[in-house]
Amino acid sequence: MMMMMMMMMMMMMMMMMMMMMTMMMTIDDDDDDDDDNDDDDDNDEMMIMLMMMIMITLITMMLMKITIL
Repeated sequence: MMMMMMMMMMMMMMMMMMMMMTMMMTIDDDDDDDDDNDDDDDNDEMMIMLMMMIMITLITMMLMKITIL
């Protein structure tokens, strides 16, 4: 049981890392366009929203694991 939890945690961490990497890549690509400043702001908002969603999912997963234990 504990091993399963550890594996799940590792998987979640990997997913987080992958998401972060993809976000950073997209932001770097978007920075090339200097003409449109509004797009950059929108991208930042999207980043915050996605991060919030990931955090909420992580918290819910943790709670579920605790309840299972």
